[in-house]
Amino acid sequence: MLSPVPKSIRFTNCVVYTPWRIEDSVVFTDKVLQVGGSLKADVELDLSGAIVAPAFIDSHVHMSSSAFKLATIDLQGKSKREVLKHLKTAKPAFSGWVYARGWDESFWSKKQYLKPDEIENQNPVLAVRVDGHIGVLNRKAIELAQSMGINVTTDGIVMEHELTRLVSQITKEFDLNEWLLKAQSECLKLGVTTVCDIESDEFLSYYLRSPPKIRVVFSPIGLTKRAWKTGEVITSKLFIGFTKLFADGSIGARTAAVSFGYRDQSGNPTLFYSDSQLESLYKESLSRGMEVMTHAIGDLAVQQVVRVSRKFQNRRLRIEHNELVLPEELEAQEVNLVCGMQPNFLQWSYPGGLYEKRLGEHILSRNNHFKCLLEQGAVVAFGSDSMPLDPVYGIKLALNAPNPKQRLTLKEAIRCYTYNSAYANHLEAQLGSIEVGKTADLVILDSQSLHVLQTYFEGVKVYSTETI
Repeated sequence: MLSPVPKSIRFTNCVVYTPWRIEDSVVFTDKVLQVGGSLKADVELDLSGAIVAPAFIDSHVHMSSSAFKLATIDLQGKSKREVLKHLKTAKPAFSGWVYARGWDESFWSKKQYLKPDEIENQNPVLAVRVDGHIGVLNRKAIELAQSMGINVTTDGIVMEHELTRLVSQITKEFDLNEWLLKAQSECLKLGVTTVCDIESDEFLSYYLRSPPKIRVVFSPIGLTKRAWKTGEVITSKLFIGFTKLFADGSIGARTAAVSFGYRDQSGNPTLFYSDSQLESLYKESLSRGMEVMTHAIGDLAVQQVVRVSRKFQNRRLRIEHNELVLPEELEAQEVNLVCGMQPNFLQWSYPGGLYEKRLGEHILSRNNHFKCLLEQGAVVAFGSDSMPLDPVYGIKLALNAPNPKQRLTLKEAIRCYTYNSAYANHLEAQLGSIEVGKTADLVILDSQSLHVLQTYFEGVKVYSTETI
């Protein structure tokens, strides 16, 4: 017989990040009843000094990518030798194709992309880089992709839109639904109860077919013909978010629009739109009731999004990634934007890393200025971009960032992954902070390692380790 759900729970002997102040207890049901104070509850739990914070809100994910990582071969964090070994023995699972994701040459000794002849497999193989902007094919796959009308470079690389087309074709018979639900369970293990999921508009059908386990703010890529509006409630856990636009590509693929070019080899550092074209897209989206979030990584793209966004007042417009805000004086102009940024990108900000390899040593002190932006008064909302989807990983990088302009306190980092992300997604009235009357989405973290010990969704424990 199941035990009855307690009417109220009180956490004591803990460090509660609200996240603006620190308290020593919290009482809640499905809502927060008291923070600090002496209110009694039906159940009292001594947390032995653990940290209690609002559950994480990942403001920028691709749940399809997270699901495919579970369903396919996950190459993230693996050496080149390990990657090639996995690809050699892999069996086809997608219309006769081997499909793998997550390799990152910036951590390899020679820091070079995979090459078609290195991938020894008789089946067609698509190996997508960690950033999702490029993929490498083996010889068999090159022939098949070209027969499908996919544009493949002489190096066996498919990029950007062509990669999206190829992935769509080889996975069209695959039912991702089971793996999407597993990815949501993984979110709960990582303390994440809400995500802003950026996908093609037809991806919404997965959430309608199987109601999500977590809250999803669904943001379609590009203008959609559907009559959606930002903030629209589809189900109790499914909301409409933003129109996702792209001003440039990625540093890893050498398609981010940087003014100083690439030092390691030639790239394509150009803007995807003129200012007038981007402004027209903003106008059309906003006229339909959809707010806009725009991918901008290179300094030219960041400058463009700031220029265009300035023409639209009293909106909650978002600039996504925002890695190279140059010149640094531009940071002050981002106070009226929501800066959706990824602390896990700091993995590439160390000497010898991706930023230095692609752009030069001068960029090591000029990327991802979380601290400076917060001090300017900007809203910095953290997300993972599913690289990897793990807030604690990103928070640890922010706490130990190599440059003081990037480095945050724990309180600041938690705020960026909770309240600021709630604000970014128009959910701050219900989520993102531990305040009386707000929804009791909570995460308990080990005070030393910050590992997730428990996750609560609307006051119900949905994940727990054996250590608490």
